[in-house]
Amino acid sequence: MPPLEELPAAYLAVKRERDEMEGEIARLRWQLDKLTRQIFGPGKSEKLDRMQLLLQLKELEAATARAQAPKQTISYERTAPSAEKRPAPAELFAKLPVKETVVIEPNEVKADPEGFERIGEERTFDEARERGDGLAAGVAP
Repeated sequence: MPPLEELPAAYLAVKRERDEMEGEIARLRWQLDKLTRQIFGPGKSEKLDRMQLLLQLKELEAATARAQAPKQTISYERTAPSAEKRPAPAELFAKLPVKETVVIEPNEVKADPEGFERIGEERTFDEARERGDGLAAGVAP
């Protein structure tokens, strides 16, 4: 029996070993249950070959080994996005000249404008730029 001072460390070591063994037992039981369901479980239309089962067992062991592998911490740097705001379309096109304004009012409104109230309006615009060959770009004919 170890001296009294070494008992807590020995107890922790035994507890850690027991926890590792319980984890290993749980993993092996899970593998056994999975393989048992594949071999004897209902609803399988295909019969599995023994070699296929061995291959699956090897794949499970490899996946378990990968899961237990030590993890790496990876860091990277990136540039922060620019803080400048993009201008809104209204600001971009505010300086362009307006060539045509079309107001569509029904005849009833034209006859008695005081009897109606405007509840909204829609404004649209097309940007026309002159290309080098004298044709306007961006406007449908």
